[in-house]
Amino acid sequence: MTESNSENNNDDPLLFLKDKIFVVVGAENQLGLDISQIGAEMGAQVILAGMNESVLKDAAKRLVSQQHKAFFTCINPTKPDEVKSQFISLREKFKEINVLVLNMDFKVNKKIVDTSWVEWQNHLLINLTAPFLFIKYALSYMTENSKIVVINTDKFNPKTDQSAAYCASKAALHSFLQIARTEASKHDIDLIEAIFDESTYLDCSKDKLKTFYRDAAKQIIIAINPLSEANHQQLHLGCSSYKKHDSQNT
Repeated sequence: MTESNSENNNDDPLLFLKDKIFVVVGAENQLGLDISQIGAEMGAQVILAGMNESVLKDAAKRLVSQQHKAFFTCINPTKPDEVKSQFISLREKFKEINVLVLNMDFKVNKKIVDTSWVEWQNHLLINLTAPFLFIKYALSYMTENSKIVVINTDKFNPKTDQSAAYCASKAALHSFLQIARTEASKHDIDLIEAIFDESTYLDCSKDKLKTFYRDAAKQIIIAINPLSEANHQQLHLGCSSYKKHDSQNT
């Protein structure tokens, strides 16, 4: 694990994530970066994990420059040995893991006849197998009263004939999480499924999409607050308020 660290002088007791170990897997995209940023602002020690070293390193440096505690680590989320070793490494270094956010997504929109075997397998590996691996080892290595947030989409309700592989993987993930939640509760771990409305992505302008991601990240952070009244099983994100209404501005 590569470290970028800085002392956080903010001792505000209202920061419910202060000094908590906050792991974001798939921290390279905008949503992952926003979740990491807000987690750090709430006082957490953030570990940005993923496969793009340069993006992760730059993001960790940026957080440190803002007087937050941040680290980055590279991992292939589809490799069982790598996932397990990361959990062991995190426990040895930090003694506990309090929050785990799984933000992994692979999508190729093609009809079934045009979908290659490799593309089908990649959908299953990244959208289903990777969350399975992290949850499997999280149940053994995460701290009691910790939180797991899994990012999913409403694509398990098919809306197009060109996303069979994606929809199948997301539907399987949704079903898996229903069972995993029950098992996680026996370990005193809360498992939250954050479900995005896919139409939001299609109907948002670039500027509004940035706002959407930031607001979604805030909602995810709120949901893991023990004092939050948010639904601690499913969190639905995305609505018509983010869709383009540009005609009135033209």
